[in-house]
Amino acid sequence: MLSNEASQAPMMSMRESEREPQSIRQCDQPLPDYLLPGLRALFVGINPGLRSAAVGHHFAGRGNRFWKLLADAELIPEQISYTEDWRLLQWGFGLTNLVTRVTRSIQDLTRQDFQSGRARLLELVDQSRPGVIVLVGVSLHAAVFPSARSSKGASWRCDRWGRCEHRLAGTPVFVLPNPSGRNAHYPYDDMLSAYRALRRYLDEHLPPHDACLQLDFLRSANILRIVDHG
Repeated sequence: MLSNEASQAPMMSMRESEREPQSIRQCDQPLPDYLLPGLRALFVGINPGLRSAAVGHHFAGRGNRFWKLLADAELIPEQISYTEDWRLLQWGFGLTNLVTRVTRSIQDLTRQDFQSGRARLLELVDQSRPGVIVLVGVSLHAAVFPSARSSKGASWRCDRWGRCEHRLAGTPVFVLPNPSGRNAHYPYDDMLSAYRALRRYLDEHLPPHDACLQLDFLRSANILRIVDHG
């Protein structure tokens, strides 16, 4: 089933989506989750920033390279923008955040935020049964697996992108660099290498996605929407 948030996601015009947030109080609504059963991959962000919350779309921060990376890595067949984030369902990809609360910075998140977020993510994984969970941000690994241990029993932290040693609810986990423009640790070419590695992983381990079937499902679920560029 589609999540309630996805089926009730509001329409907005491009003009509305370009408005800058004024305060957290004015843009504290959680972003919609985009889920379907049998996803190839579920992309998980950390939490909505002010601008993403204000425009109602994922990875909408100025300078965020997520959407360009997806296209350049050939994970999706065409370039789209954050205003079409829901279209990832068309290619078998879902979108959510670990924490739904809107903040100016991830430093504003609390331990309780992460604990609640882990429980919520487990529910979403159970609903959608993705082929792989993709954590968009290396720091997300510590939040999702706070007590992670290596196969040798030592404390273990993920400090680079790639396939993780650990699984979540039996589902493989892949880590990508945070595509935010504020992430100075990864040049674009290094990020692109990570996203291409994800594409190779999907091609090698998961069956091809039936885009036509998915498109028909989205039409029947009234998810496909016309965005007014007015």
